[in-house]
Amino acid sequence: MVLATDLRQQARVCTRLAEDCGGDEHLAERLKTMARDLVAKADEHCTPIAAVTQRDEEETMARSNEAAEDDAQNVKQSQLAGMKHIRELNMKLMDMAQANTQALFNVARQIAAADELSDVANVWTEYARKQFEMTGEQMRELTAVGQKIAADSTAPIVRDAERASKEDR
Repeated sequence: MVLATDLRQQARVCTRLAEDCGGDEHLAERLKTMARDLVAKADEHCTPIAAVTQRDEEETMARSNEAAEDDAQNVKQSQLAGMKHIRELNMKLMDMAQANTQALFNVARQIAAADELSDVANVWTEYARKQFEMTGEQMRELTAVGQKIAADSTAPIVRDAERASKEDR
């Protein structure tokens, strides 16, 4: 690039000298020809640089497009994984609601059939203990599904980030 700049500068000097040669047409024409030749040589030196620059830009653009396509694929995979587990979560919630409702109806039936107040207290105490255990188990199940959602939804992104960090090394 320095060579091309020097050649262009020399061409400008030749052009000025051609203008100031004091009426010697032959010398002026030779200086103008020399200026054109210098500009042509400068262009020759710039062309390979421009070609390399253009090739580098095209390669960078191709890599960028490839990365964008990979990112889009990762987002799609994350969404699909998330949707699968969201369905699982919804089914678990419905199963839990059904189990809780069934337990409530069972306790209501037992209370209605109780003959004495102490029987009602025993039924209610047993119901509360079972509900406490069932709620703990339901929370563990929901936590497990939530962890699956988080892990599977982020796995494609984490995998892509790890691959990118390996490529940077």
